[in-house]
Formats: sequence, C-alpha cells, structure tokens
Amino acid sequence: MREQRASRRALPGSMTVEAAIALPLFLFAAVNLLSLFLMFQEFSVQEGELHQAGRTLSLLAYGQEGGESDVRLVRTQRVTPLIPVAGFPGALVANGCVMHKWIGFGLGEETGSGADPRREELVFITASGTAWHRDRGCDYLNPRIELLSLDEAAAAKNSGGQPYTPCLLCRPAGPIVYVTASGERYHGTVTCGGLRRTITGVSIEEAQDMGRHACPKCG
Repeated sequence: MREQRASRRALPGSMTVEAAIALPLFLFAAVNLLSLFLMFQEFSVQEGELHQAGRTLSLLAYGQEGGESDVRLVRTQRVTPLIPVAGFPGALVANGCVMHKWIGFGLGEETGSGADPRREELVFITASGTAWHRDRGCDYLNPRIELLSLDEAAAAKNSGGQPYTPCLLCRPAGPIVYVTASGERYHGTVTCGGLRRTITGVSIEEAQDMGRHACPKCG
C-alpha cells in the first residue's frame, strides 16, 4: 500500500515538470509566430507608402524630357523579432517600386471602314487659356517648370516681357520658387493649383463656340 501511494504521489510531479518545459516552448513559438505576422504587416505598410510616393512622383514627372522613363524608389530597413533569437539578430528587408512616368492618356481614333463619320473630333483646352489643342502633349498645355531663387524670380520676366508676381494661392515665402516661361506668377510649391493646369477634352465645335482659336503649334 505504501509503495502504491508513493507512486500516486509522483504522478502530479511528473505532469508539473512536463508543463514547465512545454509551456515556455509554446509561448516562445507563439510570440515568434506573432513577430512574423507583425514583420509582414510592417513590410506591407512600407510597400504601400512607397507605392503612393511613386505614383505622386510619376505624375509630377509628366512632360520632363531626357533621363530615365521610369521612377525607381528603394527603401531598406532592418526588422527584428519581438524576442531575440540566438543566431537571428534580424533581417535587412528592401522595398522597391518602379513606375513609368505618366505620359497622359490617349483617346483612340477609329480608322478605316469602321470609323463613324458623325464622330466629333476632340480637342483639349484649359480653363484660363484662349486656344484649343489637338495634341494632349503640346508644350502650351504642359509648360516646362523652372526653379528660381526668390530674388531671381522677383527680378525675372516671362516670355511676354512681364515681371513675375507672387501667387495668391500658395503665397510663396521660401528661398526656392517655381515659374513657367509663359506664366505671370511664381509659386512656392510645384503642386500649386495655379502652376498645374487642368486640361479638359471637348469637341472642336464646342471649343469654337467658346471663342477659342487653334493653337499655333498643334492646331
């Protein structure tokens, strides 16, 4: 009877030892699995931010001549697990994004026997312009933006011989401003609404009814 009681008393002790070994291993594996998911989440967030930055830069690069036709962005960072593991101090992860510079959009024209003779020709205009354009990439629609110091812009003149004045929308005050050859104002940011033109496609008859004339370059 005494031997049987001693063996019964030893059983709870053996279970405690097993739990003391298994529980830390289970928690260690669970925490590292959670770390893996968190690292993937951080990677996805960084990839999304890089993708958004690439979209913005590809739009701003519209109309630029020369250089590469793609916008390439790379970001590297080191990721580490929540609980350091011997032999694995972390990993260097690189996010990459390659986007083609925006070149506008095409309004494909049908040709041959399938063309609709009643289809109106589309041209492009801007809200403040006086001409209509057949070419979406016309220089008058997409003026080249130049960087000048604030002092240079205050003393410079546009292609029409008129001096530049401060933009009333962005109110430039920094050391660097942006101008165009045909513009009348200098701007504090390249994304200013007064610098970027809103281009609209209309029929040529509608443009003529507005009193617009043909562009001397592409009309």
